[in-house]
Amino acid sequence: MNPALRDEALVLGLREQLSPKEAALEVLSVVYPGLDLVQRLTTLAVIRQWRRKSSVRESHFQRALAGGLPELKSTALPDK
Repeated sequence: MNPALRDEALVLGLREQLSPKEAALEVLSVVYPGLDLVQRLTTLAVIRQWRRKSSVRESHFQRALAGGLPELKSTALPDK
């Protein structure tokens, strides 16, 4: 990840009192469109784990859905 983007995300995350995973979700919503297919699938799998463990508050998850991660809707569904 670009160090400048990472640092900016950390500053914004601290300012908004985000958890580290919530800050990561914010960054992912920006960089997600530029990821290749494997990176996208990996990202969705990680976020699905965060959702199962309630590591990300619902309001921040919904914000990511509204932003650059519309494909996260699939993470709201349980695995079969």
